[in-house]
Amino acid sequence: MKQIGIKRLNTSCVTEFKELVQLFHLVFETTDGKIADDAYLEKLLNNPAFICIVAIIDDKIAGGVTAYEMPSYYGNYSEAYLYDIAISNEYQRNGIGNILLESLKSYCSEHNIKTFFVEASAEDVSAVKFYHATKGNAEKVIHFNYHLQVPLAAKK
Repeated sequence: MKQIGIKRLNTSCVTEFKELVQLFHLVFETTDGKIADDAYLEKLLNNPAFICIVAIIDDKIAGGVTAYEMPSYYGNYSEAYLYDIAISNEYQRNGIGNILLESLKSYCSEHNIKTFFVEASAEDVSAVKFYHATKGNAEKVIHFNYHLQVPLAAKK
């Protein structure tokens, strides 16, 4: 296996972030392929509650994880929601997912984030196996979505 670099993206990393979002589309097999504009992505990367960590091999994004920090009101700590994690098909099953999760764990420990959680569809057998193998504690929950109309002014 080649050398793997781990990097937390910041506002100067919009190009790398776009490469990661394209990787998410490819791995998740989404059909729309949409990516927000550069100004929006820079604003997101500037948000201290947004965590984006990538694995780099040969100057190319091999995988990445995104998460959101959520301050708790039950104590002086935060929790985090792991939003997406994906590894390029050519690098899957080489431990990069584990490395990214460990990097997220380290980040969380350093920033007083007590726990992080992730959703996985029961039908996504590979994801469920991965989270079990990485010692995630499974909980049976029902997830509800509320799809809202966004005013045009808010879309900017």
